[in-house]
Amino acid sequence: MQLLSYPLILGVQELPFFGPLLKSLIGVLAALLWAGSIGFLFYDTSIWQFGKALDAQLDERQNIVRNYVYRDVYITLSAVVLFAFLYAMIAVDYQW
Repeated sequence: MQLLSYPLILGVQELPFFGPLLKSLIGVLAALLWAGSIGFLFYDTSIWQFGKALDAQLDERQNIVRNYVYRDVYITLSAVVLFAFLYAMIAVDYQW
């Protein structure tokens, strides 16, 4: 269901035969579908509990794996945010 929301959010905006109100409605419904599927996938599962657990509740291997994943996610997220800021700065200068 989550993968279905991506074409709805992005693809519907480019179709010329939908009106602006219908495009907005489909975009909001697709975003709700995406958020609902995220909640359904990760709430009350071992993935959710593993990420939120205290260090004392996990064994040594789980702590090491979780810390490596956190590091990779923070590096990726900070790179995406920095590139978005860089693009925004360039876009303002060139009036994109």
